[in-house]
Amino acid sequence: MWKLLNKAHCDLASDGDATKTTSCTDCFTTAFKSSEDQIISGIVSCSKTHLQDLYSMCATLLEAGETENAQQCYTSVLVRNLVNGCTKNSSVTVVDTETLDNVMECGEKAAMTWVYKNAKTGLANKIAALINHEDSEDTDE
Repeated sequence: MWKLLNKAHCDLASDGDATKTTSCTDCFTTAFKSSEDQIISGIVSCSKTHLQDLYSMCATLLEAGETENAQQCYTSVLVRNLVNGCTKNSSVTVVDTETLDNVMECGEKAAMTWVYKNAKTGLANKIAALINHEDSEDTDE
């Protein structure tokens, strides 16, 4: 799963450049294979080198030892990108429950399209099942 998340970060920061994405994902793979005391510094180095300005605050948090906040930061960058993509061509001026529902649906579709394109089929299906399970729980409440 971490490989898939790293690829998502690398894809976003590389803006579709496959060579840059590969270089980025290779860097993170190497960092995660480092000794335990070198993983964080490796991730910070990869972030600064390959994820650049988009993730600079996340790398700063990680470097400062704020691991949990850094993880939230990395996730927020991906979510922000999905939300921006789903509202980019929208003429919505008021945010209400319908707008939020539309953005959530769009984001889920965009994320799952990316997952099916980039993950092995078994993992993609597990993620889809997880999302569908969460959706069914949401409607039960």
